[in-house]
Amino acid sequence: MARPRKLDILSILTSRTSGEIINCETLGLGPPEELSLLPPKSATISAVRDPNVSTIISTIKSKNPNAIYIVGHIPSTCSDIDITQPLAGIHLENAHHDHHHQSNGDGEKDAPPPPPPPHVALLTSLSQAASSLHLVYLDAPSCTSMVDVLRKAGVDHVICWENIPLALPATIFAHAFFSLLSIPHMAVPEACALATYCLHYNLGHFTGNKVNNEIDRRLGPSLISDSPPLPPAINSVPPLEVGGVQLANGSVSTAVPEYGDIRLLAPQSELILLVAGTDLYSVNIRKMMILCDLLRAVVTAEVRVLSLQSPTAPCVQAPLHLPPGSIAINCEVVSASGAKFEVVLGGPPEILGQKPLLVQHALRQTLAADANALQVRIPPLVDETDPSKQSIHSNFAGEAPFIDVTVATSVWCVQMLTALAADKECRSLVGIGIVAVGQAPVVGWTTHDRNRVLATFAGLPDSDSDSDVSDSDEEEEEKVEKVEVS
Repeated sequence: MARPRKLDILSILTSRTSGEIINCETLGLGPPEELSLLPPKSATISAVRDPNVSTIISTIKSKNPNAIYIVGHIPSTCSDIDITQPLAGIHLENAHHDHHHQSNGDGEKDAPPPPPPPHVALLTSLSQAASSLHLVYLDAPSCTSMVDVLRKAGVDHVICWENIPLALPATIFAHAFFSLLSIPHMAVPEACALATYCLHYNLGHFTGNKVNNEIDRRLGPSLISDSPPLPPAINSVPPLEVGGVQLANGSVSTAVPEYGDIRLLAPQSELILLVAGTDLYSVNIRKMMILCDLLRAVVTAEVRVLSLQSPTAPCVQAPLHLPPGSIAINCEVVSASGAKFEVVLGGPPEILGQKPLLVQHALRQTLAADANALQVRIPPLVDETDPSKQSIHSNFAGEAPFIDVTVATSVWCVQMLTALAADKECRSLVGIGIVAVGQAPVVGWTTHDRNRVLATFAGLPDSDSDSDVSDSDEEEEEKVEKVEVS
């Protein structure tokens, strides 16, 4: 069930998408266009825009995709404001058939057998292609009847809605999901979990079909898979392989006792991030907790498969707190998405100086653990009319609502986030709402992303108070404006 090295995605679009209505999709590929900047060796995306089921089936056969995205119907009369309305079902049509009858030999003509219903024909085609399908994403209402058939046919992961989705949450989830899949080795269940976090960060108090102070998972689609939707965690670091034998992460120290003496030497730092999708008047502790989890997960996904660039450079002097005889080395590493940064490790010279595979594994483990120590601070409420207190980032977000968030983390993490922000192919930061890192903009952020954020913010219900924050929450937040979310 491992993710394919290359994602070959087919978008089946039977009408306009809600993303096209709000002008956040421009390539005619639907939400999978989030992956369009990746090199062809990593992802290819094609689309069929035709309700004719025979055209769809022939495209599936010719493209042989390993991931399929199917979106529900948007009425042709839909306007910008209507994206808060429910999605319709998957709109399919049978092709026009020739009505000339064939002779049965007695001079009479038999009527040709009627074609199967279009939805049945599509499901049959998907089932026949299931052996090569890693993902089928059904972005339409009440598709659970198709799920059992697809799973039994061999599809690894099926994303579907158990209720009637609203167009706005469906668009937010789909774009977040595919943008997070741009991180190499990000598994479908992991991206699904993080997209759910994004949905609740942006629409935590969007009424939809239910008002609830807790995270309501029914706001988003469900993942039907053997693997639960969980974010990247410390234990997701791949096991070390020595001589063709995989060592579990907990058994490396047993096999190599000196391995336990390796230490990450990472001074602490702070970084200001510009986060779009909310403003100072709607921010609360719950949103900051979700943002903190998103940041930790993205950083973990980047470092758990990092590559050590050799050779490493020894430091002039090892810190005094290390065991006697230890050395310190400066390691140049590259994250999963290609961000380059430097890290210092301390430990026994017989490992750090001679065994690069152990050093690389130690870096993956220690940085993944350090990533989960990242903290965010709730921004203080400021007078936006005071020029001296206005955000240095105000030019980056345009008209989109945003907040400045202070992140407390290690220096290496600051370097990596800064490098990711400068990479135009990196969509993961945009996917979780990051518009600027430090004083540098995230170059992947575009006017189309701004349009999606504006539509999201405009789609939120007006209320005198934030419906996902109780009175006790508000009293608590007044006391902890600068509390660190850990």
